[in-house]
Amino acid sequence: MEGQVAAESCTWEDYILKVPGKPQAEVVAPGLPQSRLAVLHYRVLGAGSWGSCLEIRLETGRTHQVRIQAASRGHPLLGDAQYGSKIPFGTQYDDLRLRAIALHARVLEFKHPMTKEMVSITAPVDENWKHISCDFTK
Repeated sequence: MEGQVAAESCTWEDYILKVPGKPQAEVVAPGLPQSRLAVLHYRVLGAGSWGSCLEIRLETGRTHQVRIQAASRGHPLLGDAQYGSKIPFGTQYDDLRLRAIALHARVLEFKHPMTKEMVSITAPVDENWKHISCDFTK
């Protein structure tokens, strides 16, 4: 994400509201009708002139949660022009819908609904990340 995130680790709690008729969400004051609590925990994995690389653990799963919580703090995801990014990320296609943003579900873990065993799936990092100095193995 753009900029240097101040704390090495932190929890962000916000109320998020889906913007009617748009593929977008916004942070709003607590108690606003239809707003929902969004909670994420992060730790910094690395940083560069482009910004900070974070590992994020979601406690909730809201529409555009990571994107809006980061952008509302002045740290839009690289390439995420919809939420204010000025720094491109990955291949810059003419069609804006094909452009990547710096958001990657590296590891997904969940309890299997039938066996109750933990399942862990790790996804490889694609070519768009090759210019970002971030240690995903920490």
